[in-house]
Amino acid sequence: MLARLRICSLTKINTPPDADEIEVALLGRGHGESVVIHALDGTWIVIDSLKYENRDAAPLAYLTQMGVGPEAIRVVMATHWHDDHVAGLAQVYSVATNADLVLPLAMTTQEFRAFASIAVGKDMGQLSSGLTEMSDLAAVRKSQARPAPIRAQASMQIFRERSSFGHQICLTAVSPSAADVEDFLAAISAPHIGSPLVGRLMPKNPNDISTACILSMGDENVLLGADLEVGGRPERGWQAVLTARLNSDPRASVFKIPHHGSENAHHDSVWSEMLNEEPVCILAPYNRGRGVPKKADADRIQALTSHAYITTQSPFRKYRGVSSYVEKSLESSGIRAQSLPREVGVIRLRKRISDAKWNVTNFGGAVHLSQFVARD
Repeated sequence: MLARLRICSLTKINTPPDADEIEVALLGRGHGESVVIHALDGTWIVIDSLKYENRDAAPLAYLTQMGVGPEAIRVVMATHWHDDHVAGLAQVYSVATNADLVLPLAMTTQEFRAFASIAVGKDMGQLSSGLTEMSDLAAVRKSQARPAPIRAQASMQIFRERSSFGHQICLTAVSPSAADVEDFLAAISAPHIGSPLVGRLMPKNPNDISTACILSMGDENVLLGADLEVGGRPERGWQAVLTARLNSDPRASVFKIPHHGSENAHHDSVWSEMLNEEPVCILAPYNRGRGVPKKADADRIQALTSHAYITTQSPFRKYRGVSSYVEKSLESSGIRAQSLPREVGVIRLRKRISDAKWNVTNFGGAVHLSQFVARD
């Protein structure tokens, strides 16, 4: 089935969806992303977070612009503890007082050590910003006496509710796999010899245990890929998701492409077995190191669908208009050549529950993927 959609002209970002409108919005810059979802009837879900330059949590600012209060948020979720996915999440959770907190069940060794230290009030010293966010979330839970978080793993229903229009709304995790969870539990329960943890069983890369989800709203399905990668074994990553899938499972018309479009998160069978033909695809770039998506990544995605959008046209902060020699000369004189700070781009998908077409509206620097300035 070909994706059907309308490309809207730029409209005011402060127009909220109607009660019978589904919305999937991806917020992103060169570093950081968040998915904000209207699951009908004024019910909102926030998955991951990033901050504006003024340090405000972008998902909160986005909702505030539409006049949506934080009490409308029912789920606040972290897919994994990478810095570019959780910045500002504690700020969101602190004011979203009606929301369940959803955290990854499995962790890396470093993450579990930080979690355990936070639980007993031990000072871990300098932490990454992702692990600092973990600490801030724990502080919010304690100060507000909030319920224990939901620990996500494959096949778990995170949120389920029937809308006033008679449609079942369901957010279901498809990862981490049972094997990843088993290894994590085995590692933390194993006898330790000269070390607080036997860390070799637990993955070093949080992407390996990232929580991807399927959002079902009536007959509409959205696959949210988080940063889940392919992995090296059949019981890991996207291979495990595909193994667990039934032939009768519905296909998705929207795909939040995993891991910024990187090749290590691409699996042909995800496209052929889990998605409609020509799905609407959304992604946020990552500008650290050489950056992704690369040109080859963007070309691969566009060969699979003509409906692909990215939150930022040119995510790289470093000014690329001068040679490295000129740049070094400027820096030796105390002048640093940089582009202006990148604003948060928004790809907004909306459709009424009764409609067949998605309406796509881009805000800020968000563009069609064909306009993306990729690094080779």
